[in-house]
Amino acid sequence: MQFIKIALKIFLAFLYGIGVEFRNFLYDFKFIKSYKSKIYTIVIGNITVGGTGKSPFIRFLIRNLQNQYKIAVISRGFGRKTKSLQAVNSNSKLEEIGDEIFDLFSEINEGIIIICSNDRVEGIKFIEKNYPEINLILLDDGFQHRNLLPHFSIILESYYQPTNNDCLLPLGKLREPTFRAKRADLQIQTKVPSLNFTENDKFDFKTTQKYNFEKSGFQVILVSGLADNQQFMIEMKKYFFIEKYFFFNDHQFYLPNEIENILSHNSFPILTTTKDWVKIKEIITPIHFKRFIVVELEIEFLKEKELFLEKLTTKINQHLASSMKNN
Repeated sequence: MQFIKIALKIFLAFLYGIGVEFRNFLYDFKFIKSYKSKIYTIVIGNITVGGTGKSPFIRFLIRNLQNQYKIAVISRGFGRKTKSLQAVNSNSKLEEIGDEIFDLFSEINEGIIIICSNDRVEGIKFIEKNYPEINLILLDDGFQHRNLLPHFSIILESYYQPTNNDCLLPLGKLREPTFRAKRADLQIQTKVPSLNFTENDKFDFKTTQKYNFEKSGFQVILVSGLADNQQFMIEMKKYFFIEKYFFFNDHQFYLPNEIENILSHNSFPILTTTKDWVKIKEIITPIHFKRFIVVELEIEFLKEKELFLEKLTTKINQHLASSMKNN
């Protein structure tokens, strides 16, 4: 039975690969045309399923570029229960825009336009029509959207999920063959342990993860709904004693009885992420808020952060100067 399952996955991966490469062929040779906006567009993506750190990377870009440019972010809005385009505002509900975008908007709050759209081109055209002041668009997870031709694309690959020996879906986690990563302008390895930093010609830059919490070194209950819960627990064990853990699916909306069960499990503090917290706090009473330790994940360049930002802003400024000249 196991042999049959593996053989089926190999066959399906073969068919999937044919479909992916035929589609890429149509775009590569312009049998199907891609849309290119006049607004400078940066895609942050990957060639695998699973978490490579795109959301923290989007945050990093916003924090470092928002004083120079008028920024809009386009995301599919993972886990949302709506399908239509949503312009995020203070009245947007969690289930309408998804946990990551709700968390992002809660932090940014103003100055950044955020659009949820399954169709990235539709999202860009909406911005072009309704927000003429925008001069930089960041796309969360748009590398496989070949109907869009970005001005700059960045591929992220997790240190814990190398693509070298991986296989195409559903046999492995690859969305497309590894050589397709060369389509990107930059390749960045994320989640690299600081002590394991080595030079590698495959990647232009490397980043690690930074965790923000006030205190550590005591017993906690860990709650997470991430693409890689196991790796998050391994990281948190460096700072806390994990008495018990509760893992949920990525982007899962928690049920009241699930959280009640966790709260009833002794009196240890509960450790969770900002992405999970925005959903949990909606279904618990404020009296329980103080039990939670909310961990914010940030990215930190292991080397040459300023070089990366210089490279990026130079490209953006050249485009803006050219656009002004043509107008």
